[in-house]
Amino acid sequence: MSALRNFYNQVDDISKQLMFEVDKKYFLLSISYIRQILQGKKVEYLHKESNKIKGYIKLYDKVIPIIDIRDKLGAEVKAIKDNECLIILQVYQKHVGIIVDRVIDTVAINHSQIYIEEPDISINSIVSGSFHNQHGQVYIIDPYRLS
Repeated sequence: MSALRNFYNQVDDISKQLMFEVDKKYFLLSISYIRQILQGKKVEYLHKESNKIKGYIKLYDKVIPIIDIRDKLGAEVKAIKDNECLIILQVYQKHVGIIVDRVIDTVAINHSQIYIEEPDISINSIVSGSFHNQHGQVYIIDPYRLS
């Protein structure tokens, strides 16, 4: 019986994450927050930008705000294009989209692989931890820090 309990404890310590790239850095986001991945969806640019929201899309009769996380990563902010790669998340019962350079794959990581450290200060505002894989250092995004 203890072997079975140990197996379930190990399963609970593993989570599926979506890996994506922004400004030649790699990031993870738990798939439990991800509702959809869109490529080529036209983003309506806000002419008077707020500090956070760069534009919006209409999806399933809803208006979804779009955030360019390059701001929060200390990367160069680029003009929004029509062929952006968007990840639509649900956080705090609301939908929000983030612009990323590309989606790579889903990965299963064991929580024991994650370490909390003082990452690069420019991305510290949205990162909750990191780990290493074949891509090098991969940062874990805390979706609650995006808003």
